[in-house]
Amino acid sequence: MQKVTSDSLAINASASQETLARTEIKRVELKSKGRRGRNALIGLLIGTGGGLAVGAAIDHSQRNAFDFFPNFGKAVFTPLGAVIGAAIGVLIPSGGWHEIYRAP
Repeated sequence: MQKVTSDSLAINASASQETLARTEIKRVELKSKGRRGRNALIGLLIGTGGGLAVGAAIDHSQRNAFDFFPNFGKAVFTPLGAVIGAAIGVLIPSGGWHEIYRAP
């Protein structure tokens, strides 16, 4: 979008600038920036916390079973939760198109 007036809208097309009269415009949509990195970081943090909680619960319930490695649950489920959380965060859709004008 280059210039907006009460009568027209000027846009940059692939090779040139085009001006559209307001009567020709039915709808204007704007594509917002994606946030995959932010979503991945949030998922990573949530997954890490969840994995740590699950690992701590497993370690607590299996105290005598893993005497040779007492933090086995935390050591396995914390990074596993982090990877799963980050993957889910990347897959969450973000950005997209938002309508900013619709003709009456």
